[in-house]
Amino acid sequence: MSLAFVLVSAHPGAETRVLEALRGIPELSDVQPLYGEYDFICKVRGDDLSSVGGIVIDRIRRLPGVTETRTLPVSRV
Repeated sequence: MSLAFVLVSAHPGAETRVLEALRGIPELSDVQPLYGEYDFICKVRGDDLSSVGGIVIDRIRRLPGVTETRTLPVSRV
């Protein structure tokens, strides 16, 4: 199982719509709004890092109103 945090930016005025859409993605175990450079932080779980990448590319980045993502894979130290 792989875990990553994904920072998400949205178009101004689209934050509520993006938040609702993010919370509807079952692979996101937590979505929280932020203040600052990014609008949301999401906890993404997948079978491996490739599946996490697929969730980011195919599900999160394709949402209307999303302008940018930054993926932070969790290290297993």
